[in-house]
Amino acid sequence: MPLAAHMSASPYSGWWVGLFAGFGVVVVVVAVVAVLLTFASRLGDQAQNAIEAFDAARAGMDPLALLDGANEAAREILAATRAARGLLPGG
Repeated sequence: MPLAAHMSASPYSGWWVGLFAGFGVVVVVVAVVAVLLTFASRLGDQAQNAIEAFDAARAGMDPLALLDGANEAAREILAATRAARGLLPGG
Protein backbone atom coordinates (compact mmCIF):
# COMPACT_ATOMS: atom_id res chain seq x y z
CA MET A 1 0.00 0.00 0.00
CA PRO A 2 1.46 3.42 -0.91
CA LEU A 3 2.35 5.75 1.97
CA ALA A 4 -0.14 8.45 0.87
CA ALA A 5 -3.01 5.98 0.85
CA HIS A 6 -1.97 4.68 4.23
CA MET A 7 -1.75 8.22 5.70
CA SER A 8 -5.14 9.29 4.37
CA ALA A 9 -6.79 6.18 5.72
CA SER A 10 -5.31 6.62 9.19
CA PRO A 11 -7.67 8.08 11.80
CA TYR A 12 -4.74 10.09 13.17
CA SER A 13 -3.82 11.91 9.94
CA GLY A 14 -5.48 15.16 11.02
CA TRP A 15 -3.01 15.79 13.82
CA TRP A 16 -0.30 16.53 11.25
CA VAL A 17 -2.44 19.37 9.92
CA GLY A 18 -3.00 20.65 13.46
CA LEU A 19 0.68 20.38 14.26
CA PHE A 20 1.72 22.38 11.20
CA ALA A 21 -1.04 24.94 11.76
CA GLY A 22 0.05 25.35 15.38
CA PHE A 23 3.67 25.70 14.29
CA GLY A 24 2.63 28.36 11.78
CA VAL A 25 0.71 30.28 14.44
CA VAL A 26 3.70 30.16 16.78
CA VAL A 27 6.02 31.43 14.04
CA VAL A 28 3.68 34.33 13.27
CA VAL A 29 3.32 35.24 16.95
CA VAL A 30 7.09 35.15 17.45
CA ALA A 31 7.59 37.39 14.41
CA VAL A 32 5.00 39.91 15.66
CA VAL A 33 6.53 39.96 19.15
CA ALA A 34 9.99 40.45 17.66
CA VAL A 35 8.76 43.43 15.66
CA LEU A 36 7.03 44.90 18.72
CA LEU A 37 10.15 44.50 20.84
CA THR A 38 12.24 46.18 18.15
CA PHE A 39 9.85 49.12 18.02
CA ALA A 40 9.79 49.32 21.82
CA SER A 41 13.58 49.41 21.90
CA ARG A 42 13.68 52.19 19.32
CA LEU A 43 11.02 54.09 21.25
CA GLY A 44 13.04 53.73 24.44
CA ASP A 45 16.13 55.11 22.71
CA GLN A 46 14.17 58.05 21.34
CA ALA A 47 12.65 58.72 24.76
CA GLN A 48 16.11 58.77 26.32
CA ASN A 49 17.28 61.24 23.64
CA ALA A 50 14.24 63.41 24.31
CA ILE A 51 14.92 63.42 28.06
CA GLU A 52 18.51 64.47 27.43
CA ALA A 53 17.34 67.25 25.10
CA PHE A 54 14.82 68.48 27.68
CA ASP A 55 17.52 68.50 30.35
CA ALA A 56 19.79 70.54 28.07
CA ALA A 57 16.96 72.97 27.33
CA ARG A 58 16.19 73.29 31.04
CA ALA A 59 19.85 74.05 31.77
CA GLY A 60 19.79 76.72 29.07
CA MET A 61 16.71 78.30 30.62
CA ASP A 62 18.03 78.45 34.19
CA PRO A 63 19.22 82.06 33.78
CA LEU A 64 15.63 83.06 33.07
CA ALA A 65 14.84 82.35 36.71
CA LEU A 66 17.22 85.18 37.62
CA LEU A 67 15.31 87.57 35.38
CA ASP A 68 12.68 88.27 38.04
CA GLY A 69 15.38 89.45 40.42
CA ALA A 70 16.88 91.68 37.75
CA ASN A 71 13.46 93.14 36.93
CA GLU A 72 12.79 93.85 40.61
CA ALA A 73 16.16 95.56 40.95
CA ALA A 74 15.43 97.67 37.86
CA ARG A 75 12.04 98.70 39.32
CA GLU A 76 13.71 99.74 42.59
CA ILE A 77 16.35 101.75 40.73
CA LEU A 78 13.66 103.47 38.62
CA ALA A 79 11.63 104.30 41.73
CA ALA A 80 14.74 105.68 43.47
CA THR A 81 15.69 107.84 40.49
CA ARG A 82 12.16 109.23 40.26
CA ALA A 83 12.24 110.01 43.98
CA ALA A 84 15.65 111.67 43.61
CA ARG A 85 14.43 113.72 40.63
CA GLY A 86 11.53 114.95 42.72
CA LEU A 87 13.97 116.22 45.35
CA LEU A 88 16.03 118.20 42.83
CA PRO A 89 15.16 121.82 42.24
CA GLY A 90 12.97 122.11 39.14
CA GLY A 91 12.28 118.38 39.19
